Amino acid sequence: MELTLHSDIMFVHKEPYLINVCTPLGLVVTKHLPGRTASVLTEAFKAVLAQLQARGFKATLLLFDGEGGIGKVASALGLPFNPAGPQQHVPVVEAKIKVIKERLRGILCTLPYKLPLMLLRWCVDYVVTRINMLPSSLRVDPTSPRELFLGRKINAKTDLRLCFGDFVQARVPNVVSNSMEPRTQGCIALNSKGNEQGTWMFYQLSTGAIGVRSRTGSSVIDFCTCGLIGSVGLAPKYSVLPSGAALDT
Repeated sequence: MELTLHSDIMFVHKEPYLINVCTPLGLVVTKHLPGRTASVLTEAFKAVLAQLQARGFKATLLLFDGEGGIGKVASALGLPFNPAGPQQHVPVVEAKIKVIKERLRGILCTLPYKLPLMLLRWCVDYVVTRINMLPSSLRVDPTSPRELFLGRKINAKTDLRLCFGDFVQARVPNVVSNSMEPRTQGCIALNSKGNEQGTWMFYQLSTGAIGVRSRTGSSVIDFCTCGLIGSVGLAPKYSVLPSGAALDT
């Protein structure tokens, strides 16, 4: 299927993200940007195009708001480029960015702890993943963009078993069966890997590392019952999002 990329740069707490809405599929693809140079944007677009091509989709046109250097990036990628005029924007991606920020704000305002800034990009990825699971207004049929992209239906037992920010006891792999080593680790759920096995990415509280786990404990544990409210955001190694942090600066 040939796709048109409606692209723009979204800022969340001063961090840039490349947002792409792929029509007529309706899929949203996001990439965190370490900067806004032409080389960084080129690598981000290459990753987006590779992700689409791996599933049999091909981008044939790029719509952008005319930010400096995008024309050269599109030429380097061999992608036709249609820039927006002065003081104009790409309406499809602008509307989607608004939805992403609304969902992101809802999560940040309801977490029972202060989110470390290093985990903000994972929250953005989680929001986009969940938006892709819903039917898109850009399509006439009720099939979600994620289902069309992956070629399989959403499985509640694997894809929806956790939410971003849930505290879980994730099983430690490769533990010697007769040792006294802990069998689980306290972790924060970040996002699903999107595979059929239900693998998730977790932030390990004891080490500060981000890792993959396929199995978790039998239930999600409430932070209130564990007395862990605030302890996540108090790690001196990472800055935290202040209360009422702006999402567009």
